[in-house]
Amino acid sequence: AETYLLVGDALGRAMIDLHLGQTGNPDYQIWNASYPNVNLSDPDDDYDGDGLTNREEWIWGLDPTSKKSMNPIAVVRNVSTGELTYTRRDDALTGLAYEVWVSSDLVSWTKDENATQSTSVPDGSGVEMVTVNVSNSLFSNERLFVRIQAQ
Repeated sequence: AETYLLVGDALGRAMIDLHLGQTGNPDYQIWNASYPNVNLSDPDDDYDGDGLTNREEWIWGLDPTSKKSMNPIAVVRNVSTGELTYTRRDDALTGLAYEVWVSSDLVSWTKDENATQSTSVPDGSGVEMVTVNVSNSLFSNERLFVRIQAQ
């Protein structure tokens, strides 16, 4: 019984590592290889010192060699309608799901089930632009904060 428990635990941990973009993810390896002479082998390291881990830079389609590349939010297109654009690694490559969460106080967050996300065709490097439209019903709040979460 203990052997089955240990094997199941090891398999579960390996699946979590793959899902979160550990070095076992084939796309992480491809992304890593696209930056020759740069050591991105540790996904928890922060090669460029910008406060984002290598894994976060991979997930959001950012440049891990530039401190200036630290924000995936490309454009807030229309504040009055809740439209914004962000970059991310193509979800078909990462296996991650990207969700829209909202808050009026930065303390309690709610998943916006009615938000829409439309993607562009990924560029040659596997990065795509995503346009988000937050639910219209949320604009009755005086303040609205939006968070994109990779799962």
